[in-house]
Amino acid sequence: MILEEILKKLVAFQTVSLDHKENERCLRWIKKQSEKCKVFTKLIRVNSFPSLLITTKKTKTPILWLSAHIDVVPGSPAAFIPKRKGGRLFGRGTSDMKFAAACYIKLLKDLEKNLQKYNFGIMLTSDEELGGEHGVRYLVDQGYRSRVVFIPDGGLDWKIEKGAKGVLSVEIISRGISAHGSQTWLGKNAITLLMDFLTEIRTLFVKDPCRDESHWHATCNIGKIEGGKAANQIPDFAKALLNIRTISEPRKRALLKKIRHLQKRFSSIQIKIINNTPSFRNNFKLSFARTFLEIARKKYGIETGFTMSHGTSDARFFVQKKIPAISTRPHGGGLHSENEWVDINDLGRFYSVLKDFVVKISKLE
Repeated sequence: MILEEILKKLVAFQTVSLDHKENERCLRWIKKQSEKCKVFTKLIRVNSFPSLLITTKKTKTPILWLSAHIDVVPGSPAAFIPKRKGGRLFGRGTSDMKFAAACYIKLLKDLEKNLQKYNFGIMLTSDEELGGEHGVRYLVDQGYRSRVVFIPDGGLDWKIEKGAKGVLSVEIISRGISAHGSQTWLGKNAITLLMDFLTEIRTLFVKDPCRDESHWHATCNIGKIEGGKAANQIPDFAKALLNIRTISEPRKRALLKKIRHLQKRFSSIQIKIINNTPSFRNNFKLSFARTFLEIARKKYGIETGFTMSHGTSDARFFVQKKIPAISTRPHGGGLHSENEWVDINDLGRFYSVLKDFVVKISKLE
């Protein structure tokens, strides 16, 4: 099977995270493709989120897990119609991260005649964009482990991710007093109070553009604001959702302390932590990462190295269990946008390096 055609097929599945039926339909298609290669497969559901496990041996602990999520963020109908323009393939999930699942399917096909010589598994989940609690976290807690995991959900352009920022999802609730919009002195505008509080919050973060080219500092995105019912009514309720990224747990705690301190000045403001994902450092055995990098250098002259990620991924769940995780990607861009893409030629090189890496790492003696 041609790698590009596999990826196009996967992109066409509209696997938005909460669409459990579509995610399972996609996984069942992958399951059907893989079973032609005489492997062991297991489709499981945790709180309606499906995951697919494929192994060359009947085990929960292969030498190597190849991990990826098939779920994607919402997009327009056009985003799920893959289109090739020049050397790029556009479509939802092309870079985040259905290209990986496409590589894994092709890998099974290419190694089909000799799969018994290798001990690796493929772990595909459908909830990474929502935090990964029902996918990778559940699986590693159930004893699915390995000596190393390959999870290309970070480290753009062949750089291997050494770690990632933490995520703090915060809901800010503002309560006021309703009144007629023409008599502002009789009410207490919840939206205005919320805006004042958010203005104070923003002072806690570095303003962009900053002088740090790596942008290795905490950031805050005000992702959603809602409140009010009519223009001529003073709103008595408003809320905002914040997405905060932090570089370490001590700094996250210090930041939360400052936010709580600000809250004391706003009696009508409530703060609720929706999600608290820790930052992590990938203390992997460098031998695994260097093996991948050395193959890339020898085959294609690709000179790369290590990086830190502003986003997070399911890699953290493996790292928390002391399993080294290798995260890197081929050339691509536009993640979570209507113009997401991956470079087709570079994806071919990436697959070739991955295949050699899997053969070397998972081959049985």
